[in-house]
Amino acid sequence: YLLSRRRDPSPWLGAILAGLAFWLAAGAGAALLTGLYHTFAGAIASHAYCATLRTAVLALGAVLLASAARFGKRSELIPLVYLVMTFAAYRLLLIDLRQEGNAALVLSLLVYGLALMQLPRLMQPRPPAAR
Repeated sequence: YLLSRRRDPSPWLGAILAGLAFWLAAGAGAALLTGLYHTFAGAIASHAYCATLRTAVLALGAVLLASAARFGKRSELIPLVYLVMTFAAYRLLLIDLRQEGNAALVLSLLVYGLALMQLPRLMQPRPPAAR
C-alpha cells in the first residue's frame, strides 16, 4: 500500500490495497488476542469473549482507519471505515448476540458504541491551520 502511494495510482487501487493490508492486520491481531486469551484463561475460556475480541478489533481498526484518513490525508481510506463498521455490526448482530455470555455482549456493545461515537469526529475534515 505504501509503495503504491508513490506512483499516484487510482483511488480504487489504493483503497483495495489498503483494505487488503487492513484485513491481514486485523486477522493477525484477532488471532493473536484470542490465542493469548485462551492461553491465559485455559479450560475456562468462554468463546463469547473471543467473539468480543474479534468485534473489538474491527471497531478499533475502523477508528484507526478514520484517524489515518484524517491526519494522514489519505481520503481513499474513508470508504474502508464504513465497510469495516458494517462488518463489525454484522458480527455484533449475528455472532455476538448468539453467544451465552451477557458480560461479553455488553463489552461488544460498549466497544462498538464507543467507536460509533468517535467516528463522526474523526471523519470531519480538519480545519485549516491558522498562521
